[in-house]
Amino acid sequence: MEYRLAPGDWAFGIAAGFLLGVLAANLEWSIWWVAGAAVACGGFWFLIAKRHYVHEFRLFLFFLLTVFFGVFYFHLYLNVRSAGEQVVFGKQPFPFWGVVASEPKVSATYQSFTLSLKPPLGGSLFVLEPPLDSYSYGDALQLEGTIEPPRSPGKDPAIAFPRTKIVANGRGFWLKEKLLGLRSAILVEFQKYLPGDEAALLGGITLGSAGGMSAGLKNALSASGMSYVISMYGFKIAMIAFALMAALRGRLPRRTVFAIIACAILLFLLMSGGTATAIRAGIMASFALLAQASGRIYNSRNAMAFTAAGMALANPAVLVDIGFELSFASILGIIYLLPAIENALRMEKSRRGGLREIALISLAAQLPLVPIAVNAFGMFPFGSILASILIGPFLPLTMALGASLATTGAIFSYAGLIIAKCAGLVAAYEIAVIRFFADIPFAVGPSFGTRIVTIVYYGALAAFIFYFLPRTAVSKR
Repeated sequence: MEYRLAPGDWAFGIAAGFLLGVLAANLEWSIWWVAGAAVACGGFWFLIAKRHYVHEFRLFLFFLLTVFFGVFYFHLYLNVRSAGEQVVFGKQPFPFWGVVASEPKVSATYQSFTLSLKPPLGGSLFVLEPPLDSYSYGDALQLEGTIEPPRSPGKDPAIAFPRTKIVANGRGFWLKEKLLGLRSAILVEFQKYLPGDEAALLGGITLGSAGGMSAGLKNALSASGMSYVISMYGFKIAMIAFALMAALRGRLPRRTVFAIIACAILLFLLMSGGTATAIRAGIMASFALLAQASGRIYNSRNAMAFTAAGMALANPAVLVDIGFELSFASILGIIYLLPAIENALRMEKSRRGGLREIALISLAAQLPLVPIAVNAFGMFPFGSILASILIGPFLPLTMALGASLATTGAIFSYAGLIIAKCAGLVAAYEIAVIRFFADIPFAVGPSFGTRIVTIVYYGALAAFIFYFLPRTAVSKR
């Protein structure tokens, strides 16, 4: 009997083709590179699925068509966007103004944010400012300086260290302003109870903020490869969902519980500042909730493909955002590489769990990141795998203590002191591990990021997955 493809397979093939086309356009590949990549990806998908796809050439043709549609959509998006922008490059003859549209990211040498330009100009502008000046989401700024064209297609034009003056406050979306203000108040509460770096790390793990973190701790997080503990929004959202599910199940109708959880996730995304990593985690969590509420099976493969395609539709340049790439590569590793490793080690389900499982999850999540991290940062510290094993078991406890301190510290000071004491001990241990592995020079360098090495590396991972991935894992995922 001839095998018929499920609607989910069609949808995945179309979404994957669109993503490949948009990525190829972002990277400015030639037509031959695009066609070769499309044939290679399509062929590998057919092989790993181990079904009668070889008889279904229609899906492969649709896949190829959507690849080229992705290339077309990328250029269409740029043309439509440029038609709506009113930006004059070079030295501006008059002051212009705009509203801070993203939460500023502050480092030791500068801070950066996106500015939504107001008439007579229009569009968005990437702004670099000195770190000593304080700006917030929703501030209306007047600027004077030189606007530089974008460095790559799809990126915003930029202005570096202009003359800036705040002319008004509270010009952003009111709910996002309130939630960011609440987050700032919680971080201040942490600082009342804990030393600087302990409070900052607790705030980062709980709320995803690096505010108040010393330059030394930021450098240690980067050198040890543990910066992800600040931006692991999938974990944070899962903790929120589990906590609300445990508190509300049996007390309210199931769909009401799911609606409350979905609203809580949306509010958390607004509080996080709406980064690409947070949006990815929020959309995938919403797919999982929708599947559970409707009684359907959650397919992580399709959820991930639809999430990425939706984000690429909204902004094709997101596919070359480093946060987006690291987040999706890590999820791919957990979905496909982890069961392949477990199968290769012949691990039975009854033997899974504990430190061994944490070690394998860390390995599977981080191996796909190596070429991306090397290309972006110049190195990848393999000590991060050991650091993750030592810190991973304490992350749920850290977030639980942070949430408890945020909700009780301002009301019950004695309870806040007890919780803060426990949270401080855990955070101090995590900081010690981070700084220890930051000093270990076990890393791969820039030569690992060349195109040929990258292709060989991912080809080896794909071959390993193809050989060891259990066939039941493919259908379930």
